[in-house]
Amino acid sequence: MKIDEKLDLLNQYQGILLFREGLFLRAYNQSAYILNEILGQQLKLKFYQATGARNQWIVKCAFPANKINERLPGAALTSFGYLIAGDFDLTAYGQWFARRCLEENEMNEMAKVDSESLLTTSRRRRSSRCI
Repeated sequence: MKIDEKLDLLNQYQGILLFREGLFLRAYNQSAYILNEILGQQLKLKFYQATGARNQWIVKCAFPANKINERLPGAALTSFGYLIAGDFDLTAYGQWFARRCLEENEMNEMAKVDSESLLTTSRRRRSSRCI
């Protein structure tokens, strides 16, 4: 299932949608927010810019599918994975997403600068050895 189809499903249901992807169940956008911020699951979040028709920023998180009953015992099996129906408060989602996306971008920029600095230092060391 492509990301555009997953995002369409997210707009059709109220609650948490988990998509089976191999051995993992993956949550996107509002579902990732609910799992981490409301239910306190503390899953690693990954932000990325999707390619395709929407070309938008997306957040996702995942956990092993065999842990579904431990993490979310009330989850209902669906054709795409699992659904946890509920009326969760998403009023802070937009601010949370913007803040976390900004934090992620800043960390990526710092990591990029650090790796470029290491690469430059490494090149200097190699070139000084050649002299």
